[in-house]
Amino acid sequence: MKKKDDWRVRLASAIVEQREEPFEYGKRDCCMSAAACVKAMTDTDLMKGFRGRYRSAAGAARLLRSKGNGTLLKTLISLVPANGGKRIPVAVAVKGDLVVTRKALHDLVQGQAAGIWLDNTAIFPGETGWVHLPRKDLVAAFRIG
Repeated sequence: MKKKDDWRVRLASAIVEQREEPFEYGKRDCCMSAAACVKAMTDTDLMKGFRGRYRSAAGAARLLRSKGNGTLLKTLISLVPANGGKRIPVAVAVKGDLVVTRKALHDLVQGQAAGIWLDNTAIFPGETGWVHLPRKDLVAAFRIG
C-alpha cells in the first residue's frame, strides 16, 4: 500500500464526497469512510472483504467476530500490516494516517471507531457530517503509505 503522488488531493476529494452523506452502517460508517479515504490515497481497499456484508452495529460486530479478529482494533492490527501499512504510536500520526478511538460518536454507543488523521484533528463520520476529535481521544494509529 503506497500513497499516490497526488494523495493529498485524493484525500481531500474523498472527505468532501462523504461530507453530506448520512451515517449508515455498511455504507458510511467509520470503517467504510476511513477505508474510502485510504482507497482514495492508495487504491487499496481495506474493507473489500467486509463491504456489503452488514447493515447494523450488531451486524458489524458479528462480521468482525466471524471474518475479522473479534474487534475493530484487533482486525486493523492484522489487516493494515497485511496491506503494507504499520501500527504506530498515536503521538506520531500524520495527515492521512488511519486512527482509532473509543469515544461514543453515534447512537450514543461507546465502542471502537476508525477515522483519518488530518493536520491537527481526526475525522470520523457522525450522524450528520464529520466529527472532529483531538489526538488525546485516540487509542491507536496506523501509518498509511
